[in-house]
Amino acid sequence: MKTTIFLRFGIGGLIAWASLLLLSLILPETQLSWPAVLLTFGILVLIPSALLKLDLLPQKTRFPIIIGVLLASLAFLSPSSGMCSMLCLPYLLGLGFILFLRLRENRVLFSLTNLALLYLLIAGMWLFAERAGFRPLGFDPLINLLTAIHFHFAGFLLTGLAALYTRNFPSHSDIYFNLALLGGAPLVATGITITHFHGPFFVESVAACWMALTGIWVALKIIKTPPHWLGLIGASFLLFGMFLAIYPNESGLSFLSFSFYVLLR
Repeated sequence: MKTTIFLRFGIGGLIAWASLLLLSLILPETQLSWPAVLLTFGILVLIPSALLKLDLLPQKTRFPIIIGVLLASLAFLSPSSGMCSMLCLPYLLGLGFILFLRLRENRVLFSLTNLALLYLLIAGMWLFAERAGFRPLGFDPLINLLTAIHFHFAGFLLTGLAALYTRNFPSHSDIYFNLALLGGAPLVATGITITHFHGPFFVESVAACWMALTGIWVALKIIKTPPHWLGLIGASFLLFGMFLAIYPNESGLSFLSFSFYVLLR
């Protein structure tokens, strides 16, 4: 039964995402940027399915979240404005409600699942700010959008994937695994902020390498588990993106900027 619902969420999300892309081509003066295409894919297809897989989407929250992700995706069909931010508000409130329910029902304050949910709530806040046209700390609008992508993918999805792994295959090294994931996403955001204020660039580089190595660690753990074709495909893409994140200069590909690294995930 749960597998059927999971497939419905995934297929329904793909249909909604394809419809959004088609709508953006039909409407005059509307064209989604590549970061927006990636983020809407994550919001419509990956986030609801991941929440369901992590047992974070009880029956009473499913309809609000579906409405929230649809409205948040529609917010990208026009330039940033107050109206666009209002379209993102149900998504943000829905995520906050899920985190509230999780903390109320689970007395364990720190867990990878709770951390993943916290990252997702932060991602929703950055999405709201970007669509409202806010520029926190004077960041460029593209950086705001990439930060929302960062916390959706490297924050929530990567941490959620690790939470699933440790739930099914617990080991004595989980504490180090948890600490690595705890530091990754915030360190990258901190490094970008330091660079933005003309601080040393090496902080951002070290943070990006930390994040990439953590992603590789997750991918290798998944590959060592009993074979599952979806898991192997996901781990392969994760490895590819993270290796390129560590070796952009050695690759000789000039387009492998930080923005492209974020898109790879």
